Parts: sequence; C-alpha cells; structure tokens
Amino acid sequence: MTKPLLLGLLLLGGCQATPPPSPEPSRAELNAQAARLLWTKPDAARTLLERASTLPADNADDWARTKVAMGHVFMAKKQPENALEAWLPILERRKEVHPSIVSSTCQAIGQIHRQAGDAENAKRYFRLAVEYGKKVKYPYDFKASAKALEELERKDAK
Repeated sequence: MTKPLLLGLLLLGGCQATPPPSPEPSRAELNAQAARLLWTKPDAARTLLERASTLPADNADDWARTKVAMGHVFMAKKQPENALEAWLPILERRKEVHPSIVSSTCQAIGQIHRQAGDAENAKRYFRLAVEYGKKVKYPYDFKASAKALEELERKDAK
C-alpha cells in the first residue's frame, strides 16, 4: 500500500485507529454523578465520591460538596455517625466554604442531634445554620433551621 493511500484511509476512517484515552472526569463531574445516584444507589454514589476524594479540588466548595454528598450517602444507609464524620470537617473550614453549604450542613447535623435526643447540640447547629444562612447573598431558605431552633427553645422555656 502506498503512503498516500494509507494516509487517505486513515483520514477517511478506513482503518481503525486506537482512539485516544478518555480523560479522567473531574471531581466536580464525579460529585454530580454521585448526586444523581445518592438515594437510589448509595453504594455506587459512595464509590464515585471515594474516587472524587482522590482528585484535587478546584476550591474549598468542590471539596465540601464531596463531603456533603458522602454524608448523605451515609444517611441513606442509616449511618448518622458516619455522616457526622463526613460533615464535621466542613465546619472546621467554614471560613473558606460558601455559607449556603455551611448552613445546609449545619441543618443536617442539627437534625442528627435532634433525632438522637441531644437538644443542646441540635440548637447549637441550628443556630449556626441560621447564622450562615443569613450570610448567603442571594435568596436562601433556612426557615427549617430557624423553625427547629424555635421549637427546641420553646421546649426549654416550658
């Protein structure tokens, strides 16, 4: 086969060339894939999130989103203690993370404490959820945290 003919076949797809390897999905892409699977296939979501955890995060919010999703995987599997392990590091870095992420994380942690009967810690986290919810610069609904806090404080007043 002559060189021009071979080149023509390759350019026209007449010969199967090895396709280039597909690029590794980013942490954000893996987070998004896991979010779609979270409640229906938590084990598959966990696998994606564990893989995402090995990749560099573009910023603190990407890092936190992986942690948030992992916590929700544990909640779907009825493992609140593991969810706390995933979520508490977000609060340690709360100055770097978007306030809406901090607020929703505090709301979830408050719920865990409330369900466990730990009203003091529940109030503490609901307060933080309200505090960080107010810092969000766009309309953000943190009413559930405010309502839960109010209910717990009303119980204390009785």
